[in-house]
Amino acid sequence: MKPFDIGLMIWANEAEAKINTIKSLGLGVGQVGVLWRDIDSPAKRRALAKLLQGSGVEWVTLFAAFDGESYADIAAVRDTVGLVPLDVRAARFEIARKISDFGCEVGIKRFAFHVGCVPENPDDPDYMPIVRMLRRLADHCRFNGQQLCFETGQESADSLLRLIADTKESNVKVNFDPANMVLYGSGDPIEALGKLAPHVATVHCKDGKSPAAPGKLGVEVPLGQGEVGFERFIAKLREIGYEGPLCIEREIVGDQQIADVRQGIELLRRIVAAPPTPVAPPLPVVQIEPPAAPIDPPIAPTEPPLTKTAAESAPAPSAAEPAPPAPEPPAAPVEPPVAPTEPPAA
Repeated sequence: MKPFDIGLMIWANEAEAKINTIKSLGLGVGQVGVLWRDIDSPAKRRALAKLLQGSGVEWVTLFAAFDGESYADIAAVRDTVGLVPLDVRAARFEIARKISDFGCEVGIKRFAFHVGCVPENPDDPDYMPIVRMLRRLADHCRFNGQQLCFETGQESADSLLRLIADTKESNVKVNFDPANMVLYGSGDPIEALGKLAPHVATVHCKDGKSPAAPGKLGVEVPLGQGEVGFERFIAKLREIGYEGPLCIEREIVGDQQIADVRQGIELLRRIVAAPPTPVAPPLPVVQIEPPAAPIDPPIAPTEPPLTKTAAESAPAPSAAEPAPPAPEPPAAPVEPPVAPTEPPAA
């Protein structure tokens, strides 16, 4: 498998047909999802294992889903999805372990699922019981040689980071689905991808539009027609050093699903083949200096300024020219001769 190889997410109840679809689309990578009823007997497990192992497809992730889950709206997700609902938590934990075991048997190295709406507040009395159960499931996956991957969606990136840290298990990772961040209103998917970067093991390529009203889920749409922005998404994957596959997920059935997947493959191939475009950095925060304290105006003089004499106002002579000599004082006036009183002698 090469970096950014394109794959497809399929489900076990239609595995044979969808494996043929993968091959007809020229793909070689896949993710497969199962409900326990798909593999709840040795005969079913052998049949699915034969299909997967003989397909020639590289299966990178095994997904678990649970009977009774509903994605009708946010309230339904909160009440029915994952390991959060208390009335089914223990039973689903055992099912998750068995599905992980099946993945180990067929050589799939990642086990993923939706944890559910884990309380945002870590002080919530239900938070740590969920964390402890996830630790046990992560230990089980480690024994099977697997990573345990949380699917993004129901929580913000910051909440998921805290949950991963609180499990204290090194094999806990993320299957990053950018559309789920949009559909649940959980935050900007590109920003979330940057925050979760060290934990991202695999990704879904799926698109969607934001919820139309509080309490509702958004609408999934074909790749390129939603709010994810796949040019930015691929650029961010490159930036964080991701080298795994791009697995398309289209959550409808029938001929339109295949048409949308085909269009999505063309879109991803075009983006991946284009010269890399860096993700625009956020605008810098400009620190505004507080204004300086005003300077007191000069005090007006109370007496008029002295007037300079002409001599004082004259410019000083430059160093290049000698100063003119000071004028000499005028000579004292000569008194006229006194006229003689007697005639001169003959």
